[in-house]
Amino acid sequence: MLSNTEIAAVLQEIADLLDIAGENPFKVRGFRRAVEVIGGLPEEAAEVVGQGRLRDLPGIGETLAEVITELVTTGNSSYRHHLTDQVPASLLELLRIPGLGPRKASQLYRELGI
Repeated sequence: MLSNTEIAAVLQEIADLLDIAGENPFKVRGFRRAVEVIGGLPEEAAEVVGQGRLRDLPGIGETLAEVITELVTTGNSSYRHHLTDQVPASLLELLRIPGLGPRKASQLYRELGI
């Protein structure tokens, strides 16, 4: 079972992937907000999911609830896998450079082929 910190890390990666792909900024912001919500839970996300209270958390809509539930129940996210299939692995490596965010990494990739 994934911890809240691990779930938050996957949600952060999804937000970065969405940002790189140029997705709707509101969707990206929603995933980033979910990172804070799940990371700050006083109880394990698995408990919240098991009790059917996930959608009661602030900012957790249908899509986020599905992703979080899948992470809790399987330890994986098909949504994340779908996004990683669309984004070159080199872009994800660029995100490890301190101070380089998803948008700048995407720009470097598009304009310079890095």
